[in-house]
Amino acid sequence: MPLATFAANVDGTLHVLEAARLAGIVRIVNFSSEAVFGDHPGPVDEDTHWDPDTPYAVSKVTGEMLAAVYNRHYGLDVVSLRPTELYGPGNRMPSAVRDMVRAAVDERPLRVPAGGEHVFDLVHVRDVALAAELALRLAERRRDVFNVSGAPCSLGDVASAVAQIVPGADIEVGPGPFPGRYSQGPWDASIAAAELGYRAGWDLGRGLADYAEWLRHHPY
Repeated sequence: MPLATFAANVDGTLHVLEAARLAGIVRIVNFSSEAVFGDHPGPVDEDTHWDPDTPYAVSKVTGEMLAAVYNRHYGLDVVSLRPTELYGPGNRMPSAVRDMVRAAVDERPLRVPAGGEHVFDLVHVRDVALAAELALRLAERRRDVFNVSGAPCSLGDVASAVAQIVPGADIEVGPGPFPGRYSQGPWDASIAAAELGYRAGWDLGRGLADYAEWLRHHPY
């Protein structure tokens, strides 16, 4: 939905930045996305060149550019974060990880035709919340944007982990890449660690167990 995406992510971001300028609010955390890099063999760090290839990705690049303009010309202090593939409580967006955990918790079989070898960098939503808190508290910074990564794992790894966490889970994932998703190499988190103080604290097992418990009591 290109028009709706731009209305939310571009017009929406611009309105927030302008409202902050008028109200005298200085520090803002802007959420960008791993999508700004498109397909990339890695390593991916904060200085990796943008290569957006969807309307969503272009909208996130535009948000980063608007944030930089307001930092430069209007006295705001906007820190942009680029999370990798989020998973965890509260996610309403389409997600292969959520589909797997949801099916396991609901005791339904799930068959995914392909994607078992596709590698995602999965980051738990609570780690992203931590990164946002660190960005709000950051006293001095030398850059406007930080990558927020978790840990690389394949979709097959996720299916195996879910089966260990939820007894009786019946999930099968076919081989190969995940259709329609970009492919990215490893993420280098050293800049975010050194300058933002961010380190992911939720490994896959702990994160999926937390997510499964949440989905037992919530629809998403």
